[in-house]
Order: sequence, then C-alpha cells, then structure tokens
Amino acid sequence: MKILDFGCGRKKYPGSIGIDIAANSAADVKRDLNKFPYPFKKNAFDFIWCHHSLEHVNDILKTMEELHRISKPGAIIEVHVPHAIQAGAMAHLDHKRTFKLDTFDIFDPQYSEAQHSNELYSHLKFKVIYKRLSYRNCGYSRTDNFKGRWITNWIIHSIDIMSNKFSYSYERFWGYWVGGSEEVIFRLQVVK
Repeated sequence: MKILDFGCGRKKYPGSIGIDIAANSAADVKRDLNKFPYPFKKNAFDFIWCHHSLEHVNDILKTMEELHRISKPGAIIEVHVPHAIQAGAMAHLDHKRTFKLDTFDIFDPQYSEAQHSNELYSHLKFKVIYKRLSYRNCGYSRTDNFKGRWITNWIIHSIDIMSNKFSYSYERFWGYWVGGSEEVIFRLQVVK
C-alpha cells in the first residue's frame, strides 16, 4: 500500500512518503503545497494522511482536486483539521480556514443539496465514510494522577459523546459554551 503524508511536518506517518515545505520537516519531498500540480503521478496513492495540514493551504478546492488526482480509485484520505468553533482554531498565524462536520459533504453525491452546490465549483466526488468531532484531543489523560482528574475526564468524555450525538445543535449553539471541539476527523473515499 502506497501512503502519502500530506504536510508531514517533523513526524511522518509510518511507511509513508512525506511532502512538506518546511526545511526542518521529515519530508521526502520538499514542496510548497500551494503550487500545483504535485510531483506525483495520477492514481499513485492508496492512502493519504492529512494531519493538521489542510487548514494551511490557500485554495482548498484546488488542493482537493490534486489529492483526488494522485489517489487511486477507492483510496482513503484521512483528514484531521481544527474545528470551526474551537476557541483557538484561528490563533495560529498560518491557519487559513477551519472546518465543520459538513465541510466535505459538498463532494459526496449522497448529500444531494450539497452536491448541487458542488457542481458550481468542482467535479470531484468523494464518499464521506466517517466524520467525527473530537473534543478529547486536548491534552488530558486518564492516567494523570492528579486528584480529581476523573471528574475532568468524565466531563470531557461526556462532551465528546454529546457533541457527536447532537452535532447540529452543538455546532450551531451549545458548542461555543464549552470552547468547541479540538478537531474534526474525516475519512473520505475517492470516487473516480
């Protein structure tokens, strides 16, 4: 299986080819991810790992077109990105955008209203096979020995469960009260 770590930074996905612009990254290919096309053949990858990299690109549609081009039919693209209502999501100076649970629905034919909008912007098709808010990626651990940490863990776990069970109302209303989820995780299957 051929794997690409898109925007790998210093910690590359095991067994992958890393691509990143940073000179001090673990990238095998040093490349500005805002310059197209990427230096890979069409249908080259079975899996693409995008861990906190898509929020840094200038043109998300063009980037998704390139990832689609270099992916094999049926390939999986796993995306971890900052959630739109997370308190510090735009605090990083290089973040260009944030994401919500329905961000990639525009590429999935099963979401007909979103797909209608997509026809105005792009021909791409991805099947959204997984999407989840992650409130728990905030540095707390169940193994901490701090007295009373179980209460914090219980609250975080409860928010994590409720944010996904009631995702629309969470993203629209009450998520702001708890600082928002740290990230959104997507698995997209390439449709060609």
